[in-house]
Amino acid sequence: MKSPGHRQHPTHRVAETRVPARMRVLYGADVLAESSDVIEVDEDGNPRRWYFPRQDVRMDALEPSETRSHCPFKGTRRTSRCAPETA
Repeated sequence: MKSPGHRQHPTHRVAETRVPARMRVLYGADVLAESSDVIEVDEDGNPRRWYFPRQDVRMDALEPSETRSHCPFKGTRRTSRCAPETA
Protein backbone atom coordinates (compact mmCIF):
# COMPACT_ATOMS: atom_id res chain seq x y z
CA MET A 1 0.00 0.00 0.00
CA LYS A 2 1.39 3.38 -0.96
CA SER A 3 1.26 6.48 1.23
CA PRO A 4 -1.01 9.37 0.17
CA GLY A 5 2.12 11.28 -0.82
CA HIS A 6 3.29 8.50 -3.15
CA ARG A 7 -0.14 8.30 -4.76
CA GLN A 8 -0.03 12.08 -5.40
CA HIS A 9 3.67 12.17 -6.41
CA PRO A 10 4.52 8.74 -7.87
CA THR A 11 8.05 9.73 -9.00
CA HIS A 12 9.12 11.06 -5.56
CA ARG A 13 11.78 8.83 -4.05
CA VAL A 14 12.15 8.00 -0.35
CA ALA A 15 14.81 5.36 0.26
CA GLU A 16 15.21 3.70 3.67
CA THR A 17 18.42 1.83 4.42
CA ARG A 18 19.55 0.10 7.60
CA VAL A 19 22.92 1.55 8.70
CA PRO A 20 25.44 -1.34 8.89
CA ALA A 21 27.35 0.16 11.83
CA ARG A 22 26.79 1.47 15.33
CA MET A 23 25.95 5.20 15.40
CA ARG A 24 26.29 7.70 18.22
CA VAL A 25 24.83 11.21 18.64
CA LEU A 26 26.88 13.61 20.76
CA TYR A 27 25.93 16.99 22.20
CA GLY A 28 29.25 18.32 23.40
CA ALA A 29 30.64 15.40 25.41
CA ASP A 30 27.18 13.98 26.23
CA VAL A 31 25.96 10.88 24.39
CA LEU A 32 22.32 11.51 23.46
CA ALA A 33 21.78 8.35 21.41
CA GLU A 34 23.68 5.21 20.50
CA SER A 35 22.36 2.30 18.48
CA SER A 36 23.11 -0.48 16.03
CA ASP A 37 19.53 -0.30 14.74
CA VAL A 38 19.52 3.01 12.82
CA ILE A 39 17.62 3.71 9.59
CA GLU A 40 18.98 6.23 7.10
CA VAL A 41 16.33 8.02 5.02
CA ASP A 42 17.37 9.57 1.72
CA GLU A 43 14.50 11.58 0.24
CA ASP A 44 14.43 13.59 -2.98
CA GLY A 45 15.19 17.25 -2.28
CA ASN A 46 15.99 16.80 1.43
CA PRO A 47 19.15 16.20 3.44
CA ARG A 48 19.70 12.63 4.64
CA ARG A 49 18.23 11.82 8.04
CA TRP A 50 18.89 9.09 10.57
CA TYR A 51 16.17 7.55 12.72
CA PHE A 52 17.10 5.94 16.04
CA PRO A 53 14.83 3.64 18.04
CA ARG A 54 13.34 5.60 20.94
CA GLN A 55 14.73 3.11 23.47
CA ASP A 56 18.26 3.99 22.28
CA VAL A 57 17.79 7.75 22.79
CA ARG A 58 18.28 9.55 26.10
CA MET A 59 14.78 11.01 26.19
CA ASP A 60 15.56 12.55 29.61
CA ALA A 61 18.05 14.85 27.83
CA LEU A 62 15.42 16.14 25.37
CA GLU A 63 12.30 18.22 25.64
CA PRO A 64 9.53 18.68 23.08
CA SER A 65 9.78 21.80 20.94
CA GLU A 66 6.84 23.70 19.53
CA THR A 67 7.90 22.72 16.01
CA ARG A 68 5.61 20.34 14.16
CA SER A 69 5.55 19.47 10.50
CA HIS A 70 3.64 17.20 8.19
CA CYS A 71 5.03 15.20 5.30
CA PRO A 72 2.66 13.38 2.93
CA PHE A 73 5.22 10.54 2.76
CA LYS A 74 6.22 10.10 6.43
CA GLY A 75 3.32 11.68 8.33
CA THR A 76 3.29 14.22 11.16
CA ARG A 77 6.34 14.79 13.31
CA ARG A 78 7.13 16.75 16.42
CA THR A 79 10.72 17.75 17.02
CA SER A 80 12.68 17.84 20.26
CA ARG A 81 15.57 19.93 21.50
CA CYS A 82 18.21 19.45 24.16
CA ALA A 83 16.81 20.17 27.60
CA PRO A 84 18.40 23.23 29.28
CA GLU A 85 20.22 21.12 31.88
CA THR A 86 21.86 19.15 29.04
CA ALA A 87 23.16 22.25 27.26
